[in-house]
Amino acid sequence: YDPDGDFHIRFNDGLADLENLAAPDDIAELRALLQEHLERTGSGPAQRILDDWQHSIGQFRKVMPRDYRRVLQERARRQAESDANTVAAVMPAGVAITTMAAERQPAAVR
Repeated sequence: YDPDGDFHIRFNDGLADLENLAAPDDIAELRALLQEHLERTGSGPAQRILDDWQHSIGQFRKVMPRDYRRVLQERARRQAESDANTVAAVMPAGVAITTMAAERQPAAVR
């Protein structure tokens, strides 16, 4: 939380990047954590942040370690490859195209 906009001055950027919160999942998780914190502690700052959520959300920063980002990117790449291989295994190359092409030809040609 950076209401004064000066966190970057104290932030050591040697291993991580400082980002604005933009991903809807990150924003929803932050809000849920603040809500839980408020419920458990009765925190005044949490209440004020939640009461003015539309303004407050712009005052949060996400610290993203570069090594962790690489791990997430590698996982996403592997998942995409796995998904592509699954589709290829279920539908061998050429089967759908051949079937569709045969359906478009007149019966006398088939």
